[in-house]
Amino acid sequence: MPDEVYEKEVLIIGGGIAGLSAAYFATKQGADVILLTKGFAGKSGCSVQAAQFGGGIIFLPEEDRYAYFKARLFNFMADQELAWQLIKGIDEVNPARVLEEIGVLWRRRDDGSILVTAMRLNKKGEPSLPYYLWSEKMGDTAKTISSALRQEILRRGVEILDNTVCTKLLTKGGEVVGATAYDYEQGRFILLKAKSVILATGSAKLWKYHTEARESVGEGYILALEAGAQLVNMEFMAYHDAEMVWPWSLHLGNLYLYTHGGFGAAKDLTGKYKSFSPSKFYNMKGEEFSITHKLGERMAIELQIQKGLARKDGGYYVSFEGRDPEFIEEFFYQANALKHLGIDISKDKIEVRTSCHNMIGGIKIKPRTAETGVPGLYACGAVASQCLGLHNCMVSASWAANSAVKRAKEIEAPTIDLDQVKEEENRVLSWLSRTKDTVGDGIPPIKIKRKIMDIMWEKCNYMKCEEDLLEALQQLRMIREEMMPRMVLRSNTKRWNYDLVEALEVPRMLLCAEIIVTASLMRKESRGYFQRKDYPETDDKNWLKNIVIKFENGKLKFDTVPVKLTYVRPWE
Repeated sequence: MPDEVYEKEVLIIGGGIAGLSAAYFATKQGADVILLTKGFAGKSGCSVQAAQFGGGIIFLPEEDRYAYFKARLFNFMADQELAWQLIKGIDEVNPARVLEEIGVLWRRRDDGSILVTAMRLNKKGEPSLPYYLWSEKMGDTAKTISSALRQEILRRGVEILDNTVCTKLLTKGGEVVGATAYDYEQGRFILLKAKSVILATGSAKLWKYHTEARESVGEGYILALEAGAQLVNMEFMAYHDAEMVWPWSLHLGNLYLYTHGGFGAAKDLTGKYKSFSPSKFYNMKGEEFSITHKLGERMAIELQIQKGLARKDGGYYVSFEGRDPEFIEEFFYQANALKHLGIDISKDKIEVRTSCHNMIGGIKIKPRTAETGVPGLYACGAVASQCLGLHNCMVSASWAANSAVKRAKEIEAPTIDLDQVKEEENRVLSWLSRTKDTVGDGIPPIKIKRKIMDIMWEKCNYMKCEEDLLEALQQLRMIREEMMPRMVLRSNTKRWNYDLVEALEVPRMLLCAEIIVTASLMRKESRGYFQRKDYPETDDKNWLKNIVIKFENGKLKFDTVPVKLTYVRPWE
């Protein structure tokens, strides 16, 4: 039986900004909350790497809000009602004020008003949709937010289980009633009984180069699927285009150069900064190329790759030479780190590459409630479809917390199927008997994870085609049939055995990869972030549809559902 049993009103799985925010909003309503995270709460997922905070939407005039809304429709694949309610939620939740109340100090102008910056300039050279806020420097913002939220929920009495991996969501009668977990720091198998469960597990690090943290492998999606929830738009992925290539150690920290941030700031800050022009990009021949393209920056770089003037993993360069060095020194957190490496960010051309960032799709949720369709299970942040971005993490977290607490106050404590718990305990701990000492030579889990990431990087990257996707499926099937049966641990210790953690991750990571590749094969068109070179045109006639994934009779089922054009239509 379990080494320890917890019984709480609300269980939150995930220690990034979405999970921390859900804990904050739930405790404000008096709920008894426990939070578990595979890493360290406040330092998990990719949210701690976010450069800036989008809570400044609250300052946008109505016409700019509409422009932002259209941008968040992701080329008409989004749930338009969800997109609209996320914007309304900024007014209702006011996450910027919430964070300032718990100690996050926003950069301000000389007149005391909050400094709001933009990612881009419009055709007139003016900041376009300025809604980003900074705390300290651009690049430090999310670290400050995460630290403040962690301290606040600890002050409110939230119990945090760091270094603990959720192994299964427990169900009874079609409802989620808790979870099992393994604490690899103490070597404990844990049972968590809960009236409500919130998934805040973030996105999926399935590609070789990715902004996500090591522990984010997409298992939140699979946990939800196994419990009866649905996934949507899993073929859509956002990208970053300026992750530093050298030195290699920086890849471990994903040092991303924020090439578009800060527009409007130099103009606002007393006019003392002399110049502030967009970053410049150069190909491997040293030729400057325009980063402007109707399909976005990523396509502009892809065109250089197709010409042999850049690579997927580098070979092109970014320069900040048009920005005032004093501005960079004062507002870019990377400046000091790069100085120690002998790099002058204001002058040098820095080699960069593309990295995968966040899934745009995810668990299908209801606007304003974050319900997944499975009673007792809610989702927020990047694991939920369309909820990427720190401000959306907080809005969706408030929805999930409200719904979870309401349910917890209304129902009796659920009963647990102990046979289900025992079966899961046996599955988890059985890996400790599969070591090289007991079953002979095999394959450590990390090698299988790297193989999956290599396949996804090479065959299911930004520019896709049927030949590559079919080969990806074949190679993933080979992993399932030939490599997974040979997977062994290098140690049978219960404590700090990361081989055990990764052995638990591999099956769900693999299934998540298969889902993404299969959905990518189904969509025979190109649309925004999703590009296929064998179907280069957007096909509204046949593909104005969402791909919805669920388990049915123990097997994955992929359906297409017409997009509800509630507010905006492509032809308008």
